[in-house]
Amino acid sequence: MTSAAPSTSRFFVAFLPPSAFQEQVKDIQQYFAERYQSRAAQKSPPHITLQSHLSAYLAEELAIIDPASQERSFTPHITVAFRDLTRQNFKAAWPEFQFRPLQFEFTAADLTLLIHNEQRWNVNRHFPLTIESMNN
Repeated sequence: MTSAAPSTSRFFVAFLPPSAFQEQVKDIQQYFAERYQSRAAQKSPPHITLQSHLSAYLAEELAIIDPASQERSFTPHITVAFRDLTRQNFKAAWPEFQFRPLQFEFTAADLTLLIHNEQRWNVNRHFPLTIESMNN
């Protein structure tokens, strides 16, 4: 497997929820694409991003620092619309979704590394979360 140099690669680490939950999120993303013309969120599998936690670990434990990630605040979330959602469409969608519940509980079996190929985010590798891997 060939990969781009770290300085040019775009990547993040995330939890991928079970497929049933991913399908619910994909339905909401499709709704945003059709109703509010926000399609960019469909360029990655539904996920809970952990990059900020990874960035903190890399900075503290390995002295690898990404200045851009230090300047951003972060809240774990699942993205249903992205930066292509216009301000006007955000204002239209907010009353519809601000109190809409979406709840799903799962135990993560692994962390997933996603890498951008200049068109979309793709799963590159899964890292199992097991008692054995935590003890190593």
